[in-house]
Amino acid sequence: MASRSNSFPLEYAVRAWIRRHSGEWTDEDEQRLKQWLQTGPENQAAYDKVAALWRTAGKLARPAVVEAVAVERSWTRGRLAVAGVAVLSALLIFPAWRELDHWWNGVSVHWSTAQGEPRSLLLSDGTYALLDADSELVTKFGAHSRIVSLVRGEASFTVTHDASRPFELEIGSGRVVDLGTRFDVERLQGVVHVAVFDGRVGIKTPRGELVLDAGRASGYDNAGVLLAVRQADATAAVRADGLRHFDNEPLASVAARLERYHPVTFSFADPRLKDLRVSGTFRCNDLPLAVRMLSAALPVKARWTGPRSVEWVANPPGDNPPAGNPADTNE
Repeated sequence: MASRSNSFPLEYAVRAWIRRHSGEWTDEDEQRLKQWLQTGPENQAAYDKVAALWRTAGKLARPAVVEAVAVERSWTRGRLAVAGVAVLSALLIFPAWRELDHWWNGVSVHWSTAQGEPRSLLLSDGTYALLDADSELVTKFGAHSRIVSLVRGEASFTVTHDASRPFELEIGSGRVVDLGTRFDVERLQGVVHVAVFDGRVGIKTPRGELVLDAGRASGYDNAGVLLAVRQADATAAVRADGLRHFDNEPLASVAARLERYHPVTFSFADPRLKDLRVSGTFRCNDLPLAVRMLSAALPVKARWTGPRSVEWVANPPGDNPPAGNPADTNE
């Protein structure tokens, strides 16, 4: 199940309060705020808190400054008194500045999915994300930037364009910068894979930069070394129903994706089996059928070594057990 932190209402309220008093507020903004306030009591409470905080911050220093100047007649001592009041005021209004920092730089919101449960997300900027099973995102959307970190797993994004706030994805040793697009990104066995389906993205690492147009894919390894540019396959991206297409993928990569959906760990009796290539379409959320199909397509068989562990062992093609009809799992 997807989850997020409970700081979002306060973040939204601070942003709305600042813009409402900036002179750029529109009737459409006002209507959107009213709808948001009516969505839940926590939204109204957050907005009331921000309003009270700003009213308090605006009243802090004045009486104390007058009293300090009246008591301290000398210029030097008067300056020290005013400076002391300023420091005290700064300490008192620290929560206000903290909220301003949250508004400007954003507040971290954590999103995660359980094993076997991919989930669709609507981020606070309107961006649509499909987060694969057993995956985790951290978003930090502020007034001038939108930063997303893919902690593990895979996600596809349809980004809402905002020229004043670029959408940047931090993954491993590099960064993916959205240039107005729909794309998929995955962390898999120490390698970041990026596939672009619409628009363009820029990839930046300590070892190089490149721009991917629609229909192209690339990525980078742990050291930031860029991968070769290749054709992107939209059918190979994460899907909410667990259906997945593989085109000449190593068996080790396929097994790693199956582990996102099931409480199982795959191992290999012979390391060379990891590089066997898999092509086909099946549902990652149906482990028995996936194992049967892989055993039918490759010279391997699965040996259960425990309730949650499977070892792939070499098996001559003629000895493979029959598998279900692949057409039953194809789209």
